[in-house]
Amino acid sequence: MALLTKALTLMWPLMERAMSRKNAPTQLTSITGYEMVPANNESSLLLAVANQPIVVSIEAANLMFYEGGVYSGDCGTNLDNVVTATGYGTTENGTKFWLLKNSWGIGWGEN
Repeated sequence: MALLTKALTLMWPLMERAMSRKNAPTQLTSITGYEMVPANNESSLLLAVANQPIVVSIEAANLMFYEGGVYSGDCGTNLDNVVTATGYGTTENGTKFWLLKNSWGIGWGEN
């Protein structure tokens, strides 16, 4: 608990600045509705991502040290993180892939 308290004490000025009204966006967006995409249904996810970004759940443990390229490791089943699926494609050698955005900062993955 002491480490957590110390970490929060060190982070508080940064958190406070990030939440200040001075840094608030000038335009706001509101969500007017949502739809659920059926789990494990690739064709439904393809249709949804073709129209807008989609929030999806993933197991993050295997992605901790990902640096770039098409991830080909185990996807896992212990869903513990959410990412935004923004697109999809196929590599030159025929490997299908999803384009995902994570919230782990600029040091993770690719731009």
